[in-house]
Amino acid sequence: MSYDNAAIVAQGGVAAGPVAGAVPLLARAYTHPVLEDRTVVRLVHEPLREVEDLSLAVLGMTPAGEEPVGYARPRAVGFPAWPIIHDPANARHALNLVAELKRAAKLARVKLRPAKDLIDDLAARLGASAPHFLPTFLEEAARVFLAVGNASYAAQSFSKARQAERTYALPVDEERHRAVLLEFALAGALNAKELTNESKSLLERVSAQDALELFIRLNVDRVRGGLPPYAGMSTDLRRLIRAAGADRAATEAGLLVDLLGAPALAQAPMTFWKTYLRTLKALGRQSKETRAALAAMVPEHVPVDDWVGVLEATGVADALRSGEIDARDWVTRYVRRRCAAWDSGYPRKLSLLVRELPGLTGVGISLHRPEPELVDALLSAGMSVTLEVTWSSALSMDNWAEQDTRPGLEVLAASEHAEAAARGVGDIIGSSLNKLLEHAGTRSLLHTWARSRLTDTSTLLEVEAEYERLEDLWTPRGIDELGEELDQFTAHCDGDELLATALRGGLLTELTWPTLEAVSARLQAEAGTGGGQEKTQAPKITFHEAWPAVGVACAGTVVWVDGDKEVATASFAPPKGVNPEDWKYTLINGVTGCLFNTANYDGYSMIWSNDPGTIHDQGWFYPGRGRTLSFPVPEGRLTEQGLQRIGDSQPLFDTGQLFHDGRGFWREAEDTLEEVDPDTGHPGRRSLPTRMAELIEPHLREGYALDPDLTFWMPTLPTTEGSLLGAAEGLHTWVAMHDADTRRFLDLSGRVLTSNSLSPAYGRLERPGGGTWIDSPRGLALEADGAFSDLAPTLDAGGRLHLLHHLPQSGWHQLRVRDAAVSARLRAMTPADVAGLLEAAPSAPHAETGHYFTNEPYGEEWTDLITPEARGTAERLLGTTDPALVDAVVWLAARVKRLVADVNAARARAQSRQPIGTFGTWAPNVKTISWTGRGFYQDQDLSRSALMAYGDRLNVATSQEPRAEDDQDQLCYLGDNVLVAITHPEVLLVCAAAPMHSVAEVCGSAGLLGAIVDSGMCTPLTRTYSFSQSLNGHYNIGDVVGPPAAPGVIVDRTWKAEEYRTTVLTVSGTVPDSIDSCPTTAGWGASGVGARDVVAAFERLLTAGPPSWDRERAERLAEGTGWSYAAAALLMACRPGIDEWSRNFLPKELRALLGLKVAEADAGRQFLRGLDTGLLVSMISAGARDPMQAVAEGLDVEAMIAYWAEHAVHGPDLDEELFTEIDTLWQFGEGARQLHHLLREGGQADTSVPVMLWLAARLRRDDPARTWLADQMEAHKRAVGTEAVTMHIGTECPVRSVLGLPERTPGASATHTSGAWTVTGSDYYDEVTWNPQAVTDWEAEKLLIAAIGGPVQELRIRADAVTGTYDAVMQDLRVAGAGFNQDPLASAPEVVDQVVAELGLDQDQARYWLQILTLADPTDEHIQEWNDWGAVRRQEVAAALVERGLLVEAQRERSGRNVFLPGGWREATIPNRPMEVWKAPLYHLEDYIRVRSPLGAVVAQEPLGTLFTRAWERYRSGDVPAYVELRTERRRRR
Repeated sequence: MSYDNAAIVAQGGVAAGPVAGAVPLLARAYTHPVLEDRTVVRLVHEPLREVEDLSLAVLGMTPAGEEPVGYARPRAVGFPAWPIIHDPANARHALNLVAELKRAAKLARVKLRPAKDLIDDLAARLGASAPHFLPTFLEEAARVFLAVGNASYAAQSFSKARQAERTYALPVDEERHRAVLLEFALAGALNAKELTNESKSLLERVSAQDALELFIRLNVDRVRGGLPPYAGMSTDLRRLIRAAGADRAATEAGLLVDLLGAPALAQAPMTFWKTYLRTLKALGRQSKETRAALAAMVPEHVPVDDWVGVLEATGVADALRSGEIDARDWVTRYVRRRCAAWDSGYPRKLSLLVRELPGLTGVGISLHRPEPELVDALLSAGMSVTLEVTWSSALSMDNWAEQDTRPGLEVLAASEHAEAAARGVGDIIGSSLNKLLEHAGTRSLLHTWARSRLTDTSTLLEVEAEYERLEDLWTPRGIDELGEELDQFTAHCDGDELLATALRGGLLTELTWPTLEAVSARLQAEAGTGGGQEKTQAPKITFHEAWPAVGVACAGTVVWVDGDKEVATASFAPPKGVNPEDWKYTLINGVTGCLFNTANYDGYSMIWSNDPGTIHDQGWFYPGRGRTLSFPVPEGRLTEQGLQRIGDSQPLFDTGQLFHDGRGFWREAEDTLEEVDPDTGHPGRRSLPTRMAELIEPHLREGYALDPDLTFWMPTLPTTEGSLLGAAEGLHTWVAMHDADTRRFLDLSGRVLTSNSLSPAYGRLERPGGGTWIDSPRGLALEADGAFSDLAPTLDAGGRLHLLHHLPQSGWHQLRVRDAAVSARLRAMTPADVAGLLEAAPSAPHAETGHYFTNEPYGEEWTDLITPEARGTAERLLGTTDPALVDAVVWLAARVKRLVADVNAARARAQSRQPIGTFGTWAPNVKTISWTGRGFYQDQDLSRSALMAYGDRLNVATSQEPRAEDDQDQLCYLGDNVLVAITHPEVLLVCAAAPMHSVAEVCGSAGLLGAIVDSGMCTPLTRTYSFSQSLNGHYNIGDVVGPPAAPGVIVDRTWKAEEYRTTVLTVSGTVPDSIDSCPTTAGWGASGVGARDVVAAFERLLTAGPPSWDRERAERLAEGTGWSYAAAALLMACRPGIDEWSRNFLPKELRALLGLKVAEADAGRQFLRGLDTGLLVSMISAGARDPMQAVAEGLDVEAMIAYWAEHAVHGPDLDEELFTEIDTLWQFGEGARQLHHLLREGGQADTSVPVMLWLAARLRRDDPARTWLADQMEAHKRAVGTEAVTMHIGTECPVRSVLGLPERTPGASATHTSGAWTVTGSDYYDEVTWNPQAVTDWEAEKLLIAAIGGPVQELRIRADAVTGTYDAVMQDLRVAGAGFNQDPLASAPEVVDQVVAELGLDQDQARYWLQILTLADPTDEHIQEWNDWGAVRRQEVAAALVERGLLVEAQRERSGRNVFLPGGWREATIPNRPMEVWKAPLYHLEDYIRVRSPLGAVVAQEPLGTLFTRAWERYRSGDVPAYVELRTERRRRR
């Protein structure tokens, strides 16, 4: 056997022979006096032989020979060798750290995150004491992570190693550095960010020319080693080219020539190809080799049309057309490999190219889910196309429909793949019928798809499914083109014939288990009923398998039934038990086991009826949901999971099925069975029951395989001998097998059933009155010619699936015929027999799921649907009053009646060609107005039917189209954006008329406007309001609430703080004070602009287009409001961006039109985000009072200014840049939002203290806003000292134990009080109220808050405010001055004088040093602003301080500066900034390896002048910034 040595080395292995770039690996021996005759052998890379010797010499070891082993990747000098060589005085610490690394390596193999935390902690200690250890230590840590296969953590550690070199300005050995870079690059642990850092740091370490050469070599080696170019490579390379003064074209051409042969180049991102397209174009036009290399490549991350663009530009496409490159090879290779990828993009250019290529006739290609346009192109070129089998046999047409121009697909429509394409056509008819009707090819596919699938024997479910399939074709254009197919369908929709056929097919309730049904009724009656006046819901019955018995359970009671006997009963009421309908039960020797789920999402617990006081907690797991079958054995009950004994703490039931032949037991084992020991439950060898093996053996020879999950095999019992599923040889048997396309079913009676599909079946049973049924997953089915046809489900009086539908499979053996005479009647039903019932029956509601034809129940019970007339007619028809039969027949008739009515309505609607409503040809969407609705719904696509349904419920919609009797399934949640459109249609209009919206977005807005106008919801009196209800609240969307004279409809429910905030829309103009005693809050109110005026203006917009952008209007708005131009422009363009989170949120073209830079737009957005959305909406509304003028000329700016002046709540005028700056200190825009809240609301109890502290420090000392801010801080202090706070707290918070209160009891709402705390329990959380007025000892209260922790920690800030922690800041705000607080000359001049005197610095040097010593963010930019310096002056002062040793120079990420205090450095995650470890006490930071403040942001909690003084006093006392002594411990081996 031969080995590829190069491949072995590339994978990090050891090769037997030499390989380019590899080095010899030696087995080097070492001895030690203590070890006597024992030898230590180390594997050492040959270049590191001397380094290894020196490292081991520290331990007293001496070399004793070596032997070659092979060849391996080179490895740089690492840890602990490097620190031992360069810092021998600390060698023992390095060796101690090796033990810690070994500990981390061991931990990483089982718990990766704790291992990373350990390494981070060690690195933090080294950073504060011996930073020169960090690079090699972190490299070794990276190797630990690589060893366990985590390249991500390895890359992080390696990047931190390089960051340590920059952070602490450590010297770099270039040779070692290059070696370690290549090592980790080839291991996939060198990320793009670190490569960019390397390109920059090279310029600081070597000459520009050397830096360029080294960087090119690194990247070429990296790509040749199997890694793709990173996205920023071109930017980094060009920076070095400029620095070196090199010829860019020649340098890049040389790089590409070196890279083109590398396989990894195929993984390069599209940015690589776009960047080098000009160079590639020149190379491709000049070089045949370049063209061949590009043609051979299949880029993995470049959309196919983008790659075709590269091939066109480089001459490869022309070479394919001319025959220079074999088109057959390229098409089969490229199209086959690339077009199967999820990110391949739409292949328009590829399809056009394929149509032009020669020599493709007769070439075969196999494709995986291709685009139809590409298949059409390949077929047009004469190729033979094979479609690979996937989970979906359709050719998806979704992307075809989204293109601006579309081919007709005529060749595809005439090919053998027309059926697959037609199935794809069917998926898009609802949204793209008109597009499909535009082309001859897709019209042909429509005809193919619309051909009727029904036969004379089709069941009701099949007819219903066919209607659902064809429903969207009933349009005027649809019936014009497809009238013949639709007529073929309607011929099957004769109601009398449908009902008669359905009744002849049969009902599940023709079968019965009398005792089981009686027990079910009794348990439901005992548990009681509940619900509203019109729709009630009985307690849920559940069934549980324990062969031969079946358990009937309801509300915690379970009765076990076998035949006509109740063999056992048990009731359970466990503490914390909830949702008994989800509990699971088993029966063992008369004792019942119960697996119940508990409150508070704690998981499941196990309990036994003979020992109800013992509860076995199970934690979280997912109980079984499939078919189960277990058997009683002497030791307990044998289950698929093992042997379950009475009292066991673990549940082993409800998990799968067993097989039993009367002697042995088996369970499923993939596609066969394995034996189970009945005494232990342990599995044994794989085998089959003897008779099963004999039965299936001939079918195995035919290529069939066993389907254990559809098979049953168990002995008959006295109560099952008469099973309708059959019995033979003392066994109930049903064996399922399958091949690639069909299933075959067998039993010992000799019956064989072969299905022409893979449809599942659980058994075949005799149908009362003649014939057979198939037991299918959806109930009963008929079999004809190998095909299964599901029968409609049998429903009870309330419209739910009859309880027999839920019977476990084993229970079917105990079913018997209910009434043979009735079944005989049903088998002979004729259309004439059922005509009277169909006339008397009501029409069924639509299914709640929104899929009308489904085997699921209708949702809530409909006990009032069956009228006395319908019941009497059904009883006469059947000759019985048995409700199980009568109710089912009436519901079946109601279902048929609904279907016939829907078909007739659809046909009448299409044939009448009635108008589809205002702008009804476009589907509504909220794209142009999405900014008005923050939250989940802002980008939702609505339907016209949903809005019309809401209008119907308010009884104000016009009658332009038929309405369904029940439209619950059509409703959807309406977010704020839709409600703004309803109450302010003029705002929707001007948003659609804003610059640079796509045609689709504008048309979607038109569709939204038309739907809300036609629905009648857009009136002068329309308004919204909201109320809160508990999680158990019974209201849902679509419910009508409020007084009869002022009804409203619920349009939204959002979950917040353990309750639902419910939004109501009314057109009455009246907002009730409360709904069910829940107070209401007014929301959006109608603007009063006429809806028809807006429609007329929208018609002008659609024909004449939007008004031109007018910069002067935005400038005038800025002038009149005091806003920046950016904020004014964003509002005038209706793009405030308050729903966006990206800094660069505007498209480049729109930003250019508005005349904004990215930073300006972001600053404007932050300002607008802090304003109330309703205020912005109202300002736009004020400017659009004349809708026609608004779309012709633009918004009325003066009206907008006037509205702002009258309605805006004005605090002091702050520089807009403050909003941008504060936004960088908090996540998710919270800082700017809180600052706006402060300006708008003043000092309230919920005002952010950190924001006030930040602003206090940030305002200039002569800013008049300082006095205002002091007032707000005092108001806040008063508020938090008097106002109570209420929170919802989960069970994980120890509030009760810390306060000494009793544990919470689920379902109880007991209230307990302790001091300032009141705790009220509920099912899922505690409601905790803290009253500051009840506090008697504030210091003790702070300790109490700290002990509770978690969500109550925010109370600590309130307690600090009350006790005066921030009083000094308030007092300082009232002291007038000049300059910035961050300038010690302004805030602490006496400290500057002391520093000058004691350290011998000049004033500027003392000033700057104090700022670096004290401030959290003394960036270069800030220093220059605060000190009024230029960059040159700052650099001069910094250089002098570095020369004195008071500061050190380094490059530290996100610091914004290059001079620092000596000593350790604490990293930070965004939004916090990293800082020196020495400063942490100044800002009360948490004891953590990263910067983290208990306030949520790093802000000074005292005046900055005081902070300067405190920092200086620390320094004077000897607490000087410096590294701490390195301390490590020798770890003993265990």
